[in-house]
Amino acid sequence: MKRTDSQSRQAAATGTVTAEQWLARRDRGLSPAEKQEFDQWIRDPAHARSLAELEGPFAALDRLAALRPTGVTAPDADLLEVRPRPATARRVRAATWSAIGLA
Repeated sequence: MKRTDSQSRQAAATGTVTAEQWLARRDRGLSPAEKQEFDQWIRDPAHARSLAELEGPFAALDRLAALRPTGVTAPDADLLEVRPRPATARRVRAATWSAIGLA
């Protein structure tokens, strides 16, 4: 469920905490008072769904970060190299062969 700008403004105006805000707060750590407020907030099924939708992509990023090799500080240049698409390579070979008269 994607929140619209008007929904975000309405939440800010009414002082309600959004799923996005709860996710950020949980990431930094909740105080005991915030934990109690969160437990009450999450009881609403719509809130639970909103939070679950936001958590999915972040969980995937956490799993991806866990795969990072230890001790590596810079990206592998070979992984970042731009390679021609196979269709482009075929066109280049065809053009080369026809240019030298073998096609």
